[in-house]
Amino acid sequence: MDCIDSNFVGQIGIDAMMSMASGAEMVSVVIPSRNRPGLVGRAVRSALNQTLRFIEVIVVIDGPDEQTGRALAQINDPRLRVVSLDASVGAQEARNIGVREAKGRWVAFLDDDDEWLPNKLARQLEAAETSHWQHPLISCGLIAQGPEGSTAWPRREPRGSESVADYLFLRRGAEINEIRLQTSTLMTTKALLTRVPWRKVPNDEWDLLLRAATLEGVGLAFASGPLAIWHSDCGVERLSHQGATWRHNAAWFHSVRALVGPRAYASFLLSTMSTWARNEGDWPAFFGIPWEATRHGHPTLTGILAHVGRWLLPRPLRKLLNRLRKLPGSSRRQSGC
Repeated sequence: MDCIDSNFVGQIGIDAMMSMASGAEMVSVVIPSRNRPGLVGRAVRSALNQTLRFIEVIVVIDGPDEQTGRALAQINDPRLRVVSLDASVGAQEARNIGVREAKGRWVAFLDDDDEWLPNKLARQLEAAETSHWQHPLISCGLIAQGPEGSTAWPRREPRGSESVADYLFLRRGAEINEIRLQTSTLMTTKALLTRVPWRKVPNDEWDLLLRAATLEGVGLAFASGPLAIWHSDCGVERLSHQGATWRHNAAWFHSVRALVGPRAYASFLLSTMSTWARNEGDWPAFFGIPWEATRHGHPTLTGILAHVGRWLLPRPLRKLLNRLRKLPGSSRRQSGC
């Protein structure tokens, strides 16, 4: 049983009460955390500092953690609520608990080691209002900060008619690692998240988005520009969570292939999965990935050739080809290597 301490630090503040009286919609921010009191404090403050004032911030402490509780008690804001669990259930179920506790129509997720720019939620609500979807899956750009510096993601926003699966997995040009719908950028309705909860799987944000997109009235919406900061210490080719190998990710991807479609399935295997497998030095995957792409997907000849080149061409030559492909006038239809 979860032991939930769901008392507000105080009542909803004056700004929130005025917004409620005017009919504004509350956004609930859900942050799972465990044993990172310094980091979660930074995340919470970035949420409380949003220009959108009618919010609540729910931190779900995933198991016994007195230090995090003490750190959060130092934040004097009536919009902060702390939910403490008796035992660890993992980040995914902690998010589900936060959703159940949420009082807002909208729920936005923030990982405890990330942070938001001040206008993130306001911009996403604007995107929701202009979307034709009843339950939009709203993302935004982010700044990935890692050992090699900062990078803005994604390089390309979703096109108007593009499905979730095609945007995530039908890789075009050099888009091997250029698409990002990361957890700390996601916001949607509580009603949708109640129907489609988080699951404890690799690539859990992709998993949730794919399953949600099968429901009526659900599609992508996007707030342009970088509005979140993703603190990644593993670089842009990082695997999803907790040291998962490319084969863990491939097993999950195989399990959801019916939601992805044959073209996107083959494309992602021959691009991103191929890159992950090569980086791990898993040479059996050199043959296994094209076989899987052919058996369960619709690969292109270009995709297969790019997979072969990625494994057999020297890295300096691959970098040169990538630079040439990105020159003005070069084709963007080639698969990245």
